[in-house]
Amino acid sequence: MIASYRYLIQRDLVTEQKRPLMYFLFCFFTVITIFVYNFKLFQTWMSFGVWPQVLSIFVLIFAYQLNFLRNRKTLVAGILLSSCFLIFAWQEPLLYAGGILMLHNFVAFFHWICNCRNWPQRRLALLCLGLFLMIHGFVVFGGIDFYLNPSLLKQWGVENTAWFLASWSEDPLIWYRWLVLYTFGLSIHYLIWLRAIPEAEIKSGKPFCFRMSYKAWQKDIGQNVLKLSLCICVLGIGLWLFKYNLGKSIYFQIALLHGALEISFLPSKIKLLS
Repeated sequence: MIASYRYLIQRDLVTEQKRPLMYFLFCFFTVITIFVYNFKLFQTWMSFGVWPQVLSIFVLIFAYQLNFLRNRKTLVAGILLSSCFLIFAWQEPLLYAGGILMLHNFVAFFHWICNCRNWPQRRLALLCLGLFLMIHGFVVFGGIDFYLNPSLLKQWGVENTAWFLASWSEDPLIWYRWLVLYTFGLSIHYLIWLRAIPEAEIKSGKPFCFRMSYKAWQKDIGQNVLKLSLCICVLGIGLWLFKYNLGKSIYFQIALLHGALEISFLPSKIKLLS
């Protein structure tokens, strides 16, 4: 999240002095999401899938007011896109949740494509997207079924998570396929935001080293905010280890907001709209 929030907006519009403000904006709404989800009062009258889309619209509006978006067209396009998903979240919360978690792994590729500075970089991103689609098709149509034992889902305590990703089916084998695809896709998703997109922004052909990455993060969000963010990450890992159910719940809450924001900000990256 720390990595991707830096690249959701159009960075050429944002001065170094304002970038920590942009990052704070995203984090503020993330904290709101965590608290809202853990108040059962809200869950009794509103679908849990609605909140990420509502908050993503607010983030878009604030980003526009702070000049983090190029023009009004990108704002309107983002709001319209979020509104469509908002209706879907209200009508079919389970399908929305599973779908958005799977879809946002693909959306990261489109952010990568839009952030590329030249055709060779963009061609690589397109080829990776094509390979990613082929792997999904291979798994969905049973290509690795001989490796999968659905009885292990319950044994490992991930049966509910697997069902959550494919709630439209009653077949545990299908749940297992989508769980495999989600975890695989998530690892690629992290690779894109942490490595591929940052390297697509640099002008030299040399890859990022750790020191360069750290300096780039400091430049974007400030040294103190970066240290605070890393401390929060460590606390999050501790929460997951010692209170697994709560950590898992918060993880999926944040993931839904994260996916909603990636989709909402995608129109601002399309050059035809900007």
